[in-house]
Amino acid sequence: MPESELLKLNNIKPAEFFKPGSGAVDALLAKVRQHTEAIVDEDPRTKEGRKAIVSRARQVSTLKAMVEKKGREELARVKATIKPLEAEVRKWAQGMDAIRDDTRRPVTEIEEAEKKLAEAEAEAYEIEAQRRQEELARKEAEARQREEDLKRRERELALKEQAEKEAAERAKRAKAEAEAAAKRKAERAKQTADRKLAAEKAARERAEREAKLATERAARAAEEAAAEERRKAQKAEQERLAAEALAKRQEEMRLADQQHRAQIQTEAMYDLKKLLGCDASFVKVLVALVDQGKIRHMQIKY
Repeated sequence: MPESELLKLNNIKPAEFFKPGSGAVDALLAKVRQHTEAIVDEDPRTKEGRKAIVSRARQVSTLKAMVEKKGREELARVKATIKPLEAEVRKWAQGMDAIRDDTRRPVTEIEEAEKKLAEAEAEAYEIEAQRRQEELARKEAEARQREEDLKRRERELALKEQAEKEAAERAKRAKAEAEAAAKRKAERAKQTADRKLAAEKAARERAEREAKLATERAARAAEEAAAEERRKAQKAEQERLAAEALAKRQEEMRLADQQHRAQIQTEAMYDLKKLLGCDASFVKVLVALVDQGKIRHMQIKY
């Protein structure tokens, strides 16, 4: 069904189309859905495809509004015909209710009077019951008050006896504490005197020990000073002898090295003079220059 034909479905008769049970609404909905689902060649990813899909959806909305408008008009027409009927039915119901109430009024009036009497009797009974309940509550409250007064007097008596007992115990404890405090005071005085005597004795003994220790420390200090002087003199003598021995060894080593070097240089001059045929003065200068490192890549092995 082409899109141009979709709006032609608006050609309906509202009275028949919207008749309950006719199935016309379901049939038309099926036709419209079949039409929209039959077209599958539009690609929503392209501009043309999206435009075609939106156009088809717009035609569905247009058809919906056109058919709905006809339905609303048909509904208004039907409601206009129902209103007079509703007024007559309401008039009938109200008239019948009035006849029923007038017919039953004598019984209704008696029932209402009996109801009022029953309500008055119930109210009087409730008032009397409330009065009795209040009287009972008052008597119970008085009994509770008497019981509370008795318990309060018993508690006051017990508290008084307890207070007297505690006062006697406090007095007894105070006497015992006073006696104990006096005893402790006497003991502390004796202990203070004993500590004083012991401290004086300890001070004397400490002074004697310190004097003895001072004498001993002075003697040890003098002895240690003398020993230190002896150690220093002995050490100085050892260092002097060691220095003399070292100087002697160094001199011996220097003379030995000098002699050894002279021997090596003499042997070198002899070999050079023999091999080169040079005079002794030239060979001596050459060996001296080599020994002093003045000639590159040449040295004497000592």
